[in-house]
Amino acid sequence: DGDVNFNDIFKLLQTTGFSSNWASVVQSGELPQSLSKAMGVVDRYPDNCVNLMAKEIVPSAEFAWAKVKQFNGHPPHSARKDKTFTARAVKILRGQNMRIYSPHHAPIIATKDNRIVSDISPLATSYLWDKFRSMNTTSKISGKTLYCGVHGGKLFPHWLLDILPRIGWLNASGQTIDDFDTVLFAHATRGYHNYSLRKLANGKTKFVQLADVGPVIEFEDVTFVTNPRTRGMPNGPKMFDYLQKEWGCLTDADRQRRPTRKIYISRARAKRRVIINENDVRNCLFALGFEEVFAEDLSIQEMAQICNDASHVVGPHGGGFANIAFCQPDTKILEIFSEHISRDYWGIATMLGFGYHIFQALNADLKILSQAELAK
Repeated sequence: DGDVNFNDIFKLLQTTGFSSNWASVVQSGELPQSLSKAMGVVDRYPDNCVNLMAKEIVPSAEFAWAKVKQFNGHPPHSARKDKTFTARAVKILRGQNMRIYSPHHAPIIATKDNRIVSDISPLATSYLWDKFRSMNTTSKISGKTLYCGVHGGKLFPHWLLDILPRIGWLNASGQTIDDFDTVLFAHATRGYHNYSLRKLANGKTKFVQLADVGPVIEFEDVTFVTNPRTRGMPNGPKMFDYLQKEWGCLTDADRQRRPTRKIYISRARAKRRVIINENDVRNCLFALGFEEVFAEDLSIQEMAQICNDASHVVGPHGGGFANIAFCQPDTKILEIFSEHISRDYWGIATMLGFGYHIFQALNADLKILSQAELAK
C-alpha cells in the first residue's frame, strides 16, 4: 500500500553504500537514486501523461531563508547549503471524468482511460501506478467536487497549513465552497476539523471523508488546488493573512496590538516527543515570565488570539507549534527538537519575519542525539 518504514530505509541506505548522515537525507526531501531503485520508485512519469487546464493564483517566487540562531546541536537547518528556496506556483485545476487513487499519502490522478495527470500526481507516488490502473473503481461521485484529500490532513499542522489555505486560494479565484456539491477530505473527525467544517457549512455542500468512498474514486467533475507549500515551505506570506483573518478571526486592530505575552506550548500530555525533565523546563520558563499553554484544550480562534499577543514562543516541535502562524512579525521563536527533525516552522518564520531559534534536546544520557539515534 505504499507504506515505508524509516528504519528499513536507513538500513537499506547502509546496504546500498549511501554513507551520508541521516539528518541530511531527511531534510533534503530527496532519496538517493540507489534507494529509489531498490524501492521501485520510477524516475519519470509514464509517456502518455496529460495536463489539465490551470489557473495560476500565486506565482512562483524565490525566498531567502530566515537566519537561525542555534543554542546547541546540529539539526538539519544548519546542514543546508542553499540560502534561498523557490516556491512553486499555486494553481487551480479542473477535470471531468477523472479517476483518483488516494491511499493515505499523496494521490495519483488520472483520466478515465488511465492517462496520469502529471501536474498534480506526485512523482514520488507514481511507483504505485501499475497497481492503481488495474484496480476497480470503488466509488463514483457525481456533480462538482472539490478535492482536499491531502496526506496528513488529520494532523493539525497539515489541516492548518495544507488544507485551509486551499479554501482561501479557491476564494481568491472567484469560487467558494458554495459552488460545489461535494468537498472530499482525507480526514475530518477531530475537534479542529469540526470547528472548520461548521464555519464552511452552507446546508448544501456535502463533506465526505476518503475512508467512506476510497481508495479508487471516479469523479464526474473535480477541482484541485495545488499545494500551498513546497516541500513544507509556504508558497508566500499571503496565505497567513487569510489564516489570521478567516480562521483566527484576528482584526486589523488585533494584529497591530503590541504583543507582550510569553508562552510555552507544552507537549506534556502527548504520547511521544515529550520532554523528559518537563518540570525543570517549566519552572525555568515560569521564572522568566512564561505561561504554559495546551493547544489541545483550545480552539483555533483561541490559540490565534494567544499567539497574536505573544512576544516569545517556546516549545518542542509538534502540532501545537503550528499556531505560530498567528504570531506577529518579530516574535521570538524557540523550537526544541528531539530525534524528530522538521523545517516546517522555519518556513513560517521565514515568511512572517520571526526571530527563529532552535535547540537540540539532549537524550536521557545528557548527550546530543547521535546520527545513529536520529535514525531510530
